[in-house]
Amino acid sequence: MQKLIGDIAAHASDEMRSTALAELQRAITSFRQGYPHAEVKLEDRMFDSISGKEIKGGLCGRGGIAMKREALAELSESLRRSVEVLTHLPPDALSALCAKCGPIGRLARWANAAFDEYEKAKMQPDHEDDHSRAYLAYEVARVLRDTLRMRPTMGSDRRYAQSPRGGAAYARLLRGALEAAGANAPEDLIPIMKQGKGLLEDLEE
Repeated sequence: MQKLIGDIAAHASDEMRSTALAELQRAITSFRQGYPHAEVKLEDRMFDSISGKEIKGGLCGRGGIAMKREALAELSESLRRSVEVLTHLPPDALSALCAKCGPIGRLARWANAAFDEYEKAKMQPDHEDDHSRAYLAYEVARVLRDTLRMRPTMGSDRRYAQSPRGGAAYARLLRGALEAAGANAPEDLIPIMKQGKGLLEDLEE
């Protein structure tokens, strides 16, 4: 996060960037505490969202959907490798195994089915009623506006994926925060960004 903040806010002072990093770390910690769907290693310096005190690194718990994705991905890859190994067996060994267990096409179908289910799981939201990402988007927008003195615009970060500097600061910082929290960041962040800006505007009224 520190490098990302430096890339998108090169104009900001060291103090501004340091404050922004601390505020985003608090937001990410709060997000993880209320939304523990992925096991990720905490950064070296993190801060409790309530007390503001520094906490040590560790692991954040993994919940259902992340475990499902991981398990299906591992199963799919393991089955695919198994099929590949089987096809390279000597004919007599392969015949003996097929006589006992049936054609290897069955295993290939299992591999394909596991991969299909993994693809479906990737499209599922991390949480059935996911308001947490909107609040994280709000925090990112607030830090951009109030701490880094940047306008949180609605530009997509896709065109800046390979560029260390450039526009789409809101999208790039939000994606970085989601990934740092271990969340499933969608390719299109615009809907979440709109929610975050909406909260920012609502809380000003």
